[in-house]
Amino acid sequence: MTSSLNLSLLSCLVSCIFILENADESQIDDDFSVKLMENLSSELQALEPNVVSEIVDLISQLANEESDAIRKEFLENFADFFGLEAGPE
Repeated sequence: MTSSLNLSLLSCLVSCIFILENADESQIDDDFSVKLMENLSSELQALEPNVVSEIVDLISQLANEESDAIRKEFLENFADFFGLEAGPE
């Protein structure tokens, strides 16, 4: 995939996760939310190191471009929250 497409798809995924993370319990069932986040974390951690590194780099790019302080903080903590570490390329 092209880098532009990767960035667009990752931005969509992050937006969904951000909304889920910031929803209150009247909007989203807590058990469902936790299960979804755990599954996503597991899937992301299982990716090849070069793919994880690209995701971390793209998330950092999104964070640098973000003007909303709450969303920016979420993006800056995304890799840690999901247990992602940028490995050598």
